[in-house]
Amino acid sequence: MKNLDFYKILDDELQQIILTRLDAKLIARLKQDQQKKSFALLVWFLSFYSDISLVDQYITEGNQDSSCDIMLDLVDSQGIKTFYVVQSKWNTESNCTGELDSIEVKSFLSDFQTVIRGERSTSNNSKFNARYKVLASHIRKNGAVKAIFLCLKNRCKTTADNIQSTKNALGGSIDIECFDIHRIKTDYISKVFKGAIPPNPLNSIYSPEYEKIRLSVARDDSASRKSDFSSGTL
Repeated sequence: MKNLDFYKILDDELQQIILTRLDAKLIARLKQDQQKKSFALLVWFLSFYSDISLVDQYITEGNQDSSCDIMLDLVDSQGIKTFYVVQSKWNTESNCTGELDSIEVKSFLSDFQTVIRGERSTSNNSKFNARYKVLASHIRKNGAVKAIFLCLKNRCKTTADNIQSTKNALGGSIDIECFDIHRIKTDYISKVFKGAIPPNPLNSIYSPEYEKIRLSVARDDSASRKSDFSSGTL
């Protein structure tokens, strides 16, 4: 499937979200069609990958959001909380076959560093302020954070070094991923047409080969059984 064909499918789904899922007060505030589509893309992203329907508390998109359109905290199967910071870039149909501008990615990385380092001052965006306060507390505890740049263009190949450099500079449990239209299209085909479950970017993936699993095993000292088990780490 070509990018243009997929864009038209996705655009229809975004329009349905605008008509059926966005609050009337929000619609009134979002005057331009591109604003509505951009917000709908955030709703679609959370719903498609994580089946999250109550999204309002997580979406901070708006003036002075510091490139943080979504600030979402989730606890994985190992009981580890990760904060996901998502910047979404919606674009028109005529641009869906092009490549993302490197300036946009670098701007996002710069804003993300400011947020992670706790250098972002209070803004007029109340939703951002509330979520940022929770994120800042999470970071002070060395919590895991993942940044996702979501766009409806092809990723910019020249910014791979910038992304890696930012990860190295921030250190700790910080991850950054660029999510372009090709990746979204591939996942959509897998889920909708093939019935497969694509990798969820809003979830930590663990490999049993490299993860230590702690098991508590009962000790039996009865005379009839000479088994002797003790707790250990596999």
